[in-house]
Amino acid sequence: IDYIRFILEYYNINTDYLIEELEEIFASNCCEIKFIDGVLDFLFYLKEKKYPIILLSNTSFSKTVIKKMLGEMYKIFDDIIVSSDYPFRKPNHYIFDLGIAKLNMDKNDIYYIGNSMYYDVYGSNEAGINSIWFNEKEGKKVDLGNYKYIEIKTYKQLIDMNF
Repeated sequence: IDYIRFILEYYNINTDYLIEELEEIFASNCCEIKFIDGVLDFLFYLKEKKYPIILLSNTSFSKTVIKKMLGEMYKIFDDIIVSSDYPFRKPNHYIFDLGIAKLNMDKNDIYYIGNSMYYDVYGSNEAGINSIWFNEKEGKKVDLGNYKYIEIKTYKQLIDMNF
């Protein structure tokens, strides 16, 4: 929304559209949400076990637009946190802290799964929660010092571990 507002003001563009409508038009024309192989099976597995699930993303789009892009699948999440709605982005621990607060659980019982060593593993460790690195593409490991994480290549591995 901030980027769209900037473009409108910078180029002195007048429109009858609300900025939120422009965001939705932009998002629907520039990208689509694709689920990684096996992630839906894993999400349904977690729901069956009655685990709470929060989507935490550094997306540029608002929670409202992300929910629309997810369609009915947004209902699988107990909450959606997108950094564009807040002043912090991953790996800043404050965005993770928000998720922790919403879960209202002991940090030791929370696992964060992400595909970036820096944004996800480093960030979740900084927040004091367990990290799982989804390394599907054989990404380069980064020395994170004493930070701990579980490395997986497929979501099925977590189901097989009876996670």
